[in-house]
Amino acid sequence: MSGFQNYGQYISMLFSGDSVWDIIYNFVIVYSMVTGEFIFWSFIILMSLVPGYITTGTVLVPCTTYLFIGGFLVAVAPPELSMPMYIILVVGISGILYHFFTKR
Repeated sequence: MSGFQNYGQYISMLFSGDSVWDIIYNFVIVYSMVTGEFIFWSFIILMSLVPGYITTGTVLVPCTTYLFIGGFLVAVAPPELSMPMYIILVVGISGILYHFFTKR
């Protein structure tokens, strides 16, 4: 049982707050503490890529959108959001490269 961690310590943090935005913010903090920030943002970003791929049948449209969103975030977002910005840009670039190499 050495690998067992006490996740009950996050319950009080998860449900504290007065508004809905506090609960959402607390959820993001707790989930990123438990799984790691990279895994959290990767899951959120890829979760929005899959419906775009299913709808259009190609990764070109969602990944082009990701490039525009990532470029916009690099220009205006605070430095605390650097990890999601770079994940969005990497997913966008790799998706466009995948599309061009598989559709030749």
